[in-house]
Amino acid sequence: MDEEAFDEHGGYRGAWDHPGPGFLVFAQKPDASMVEADWDRQGARFMATRVGFTVPKTHHLADSDAALVVVAPDVAPPGKRWVLSRPATEADRHRIGVAEATGGLGGMSQLAARAGRVFVVASDEDEDPLALALAAILSSLYLGPIVLPSDRQTFGVQTARRKLESASRPYR
Repeated sequence: MDEEAFDEHGGYRGAWDHPGPGFLVFAQKPDASMVEADWDRQGARFMATRVGFTVPKTHHLADSDAALVVVAPDVAPPGKRWVLSRPATEADRHRIGVAEATGGLGGMSQLAARAGRVFVVASDEDEDPLALALAAILSSLYLGPIVLPSDRQTFGVQTARRKLESASRPYR
């Protein structure tokens, strides 16, 4: 991904070339808009994590968009993670089905079936606390399940919070 590929309104015009599947977050949301203030407010309130975009977004017209997001937990060093917003696909629904069958909570694929959009948080590791915190923020804001990059598990925001609490670098 290219940090220089944003247009004058903050829309991402570069290629999404992250090689891995990333954290997949299903969203009950009709469009690709990314509202920094909403994400930051949700993160601060429920995850003790502040977030901000490296390039401000002033309007949202695209079917897909991406952002480079600064993720700053209260108790850990900050970092940056790329996030893509795009329409959900059959491949996404297959991923959650595999994850649910492998080690997920029942009913998550049914919840995902109602989601018209996904967010992909770029990470190759299931144990990436910054990516997981950002995925949890999006899950809590847009009411959708999370799929790990490995497709080994699907879960909701409560399980994400428990995972962050038990990580070596807890979110609180």
